[in-house]
Parts: sequence; C-alpha cells; structure tokens
Amino acid sequence: MRVVVGFFLSGTILYKRSADLTLLRCVDDQEAKGIVEDVHEGTFGTHGHALAHKILRANYY
Repeated sequence: MRVVVGFFLSGTILYKRSADLTLLRCVDDQEAKGIVEDVHEGTFGTHGHALAHKILRANYY
C-alpha cells in the first residue's frame, strides 16, 4: 500500500483532505462534468465563484 499525505482511500473511493480537514471526494472527468451540470442548473446560475464554492461544499474535488 502506498501512503500519500493529504489523501485517504476508503474502499475504491479516493478522498483529498482539505485545509479545514474536510474530506473531498475525488471524481473522474465524466463525473465532474455531470456534477458541474447539476450544480449549474440550480439557483446559482452562471456565477462562477459561487458555483465553485457550492461544488466544494458538496465535498467534491
């Protein structure tokens, strides 16, 4: 097993530990695109800065 500082593997799911110790789930390109599309369709519209924060608050990296 290889240990990398700042990351955590739970089963087959990889997480990155943020500066505030929140675990952010790592996603591939396809899943990231789906997440961005889902969040973008919500109440934040096209406000990029708020959109990025909303994605991080949903614990994705």
